[in-house]
Amino acid sequence: MARSIPQPSILIDYELQPRPFSLAESQESYFWVNQTIEFPGRRYLKGKLAYLESQEAERELEILKLSIAYQVKEAFFNLLLAEEQLKYSLENLEIAQKFKEMVELKYSAGEISQAEVLRAKVELSRAVNLARSAETQRNIAKARLNIILGRKSNEVIEIQGELKQKNLDLSFDEAYKLALSLRPELKKLEYSLLKTKTMKSQAYLSYFPDFNLGLSRHKVSGEKFWDFNLSFTVPLFFWQTKRGEIAEAEALYRALEKEKAYWQNIISLELEEAYQNVLLAQEQIQIYEKDMLSQSQEVYDMFLLSFKEGQIGGLDLIEARRTWIETKMSYAETLYQHAVALASLERVL
Repeated sequence: MARSIPQPSILIDYELQPRPFSLAESQESYFWVNQTIEFPGRRYLKGKLAYLESQEAERELEILKLSIAYQVKEAFFNLLLAEEQLKYSLENLEIAQKFKEMVELKYSAGEISQAEVLRAKVELSRAVNLARSAETQRNIAKARLNIILGRKSNEVIEIQGELKQKNLDLSFDEAYKLALSLRPELKKLEYSLLKTKTMKSQAYLSYFPDFNLGLSRHKVSGEKFWDFNLSFTVPLFFWQTKRGEIAEAEALYRALEKEKAYWQNIISLELEEAYQNVLLAQEQIQIYEKDMLSQSQEVYDMFLLSFKEGQIGGLDLIEARRTWIETKMSYAETLYQHAVALASLERVL
């Protein structure tokens, strides 16, 4: 559209008619064809401006795609986390049920008091509520992922994947160089700067006029002639508008340079935050896998054996079980945070 050629115009003129619409009796007639010829280079600049604007729009599309991709990943890993926590909640419910049965058996044998039975029942109720809450969170996570994918919230959806992701193998300097070369916001600003330069060139080119060429078949009293004309505007008052257009382009260019520097700072800040979040999550995962998971299970197994032998009360065993289950849930939450931090880092890059 920007590089289209101006449409020609046709003028038919019948003059000196004795009566209205008596064309055949006209003493003089013209058949004009006029064509505007733009000054050389003007169509090229208009096409270049349109191309640069299309590139800006494509960078906006890239920004939107990156945002959607991050939302999908975050919702996907959130559903994985909800399913993992539901699994641990059901495991906790099964253990609480077995604990209640064990306590009732010990109570019938006269080994413990009724208070232990009541405590076991309360703990079973807590486990039931925890499992129901985890199931609700799983359903909400499914609905959220469906909505982000453009589906109905109640559509059936099943996913496959692992919460645990590979560790980051990228230095901060390498990541910063990647971000500066890949971020669509910076690419868009590069196209905007080029567009502003082109606008300034277009304003300078506007000092030169377009041409209007005309060719006509002229008939006077039966005699036929050819007429040719050339016209163009004389830019006597160019300072009224063109100077303003040039000044506007120069001011816009300076503003875009400031915006580019601003985005470079923002990208550095976003990258620092995302990079540190990934490293923090990796360190926490290492601590869980090295000590906390195995130690919490060992404590629970040891307390369970001691309870069976009558060396400790049920309250100690309950606390050990809670610690074990909560440690596994916290580990799953840390895996989720690591996966989301990696997705955030990828978006920043």
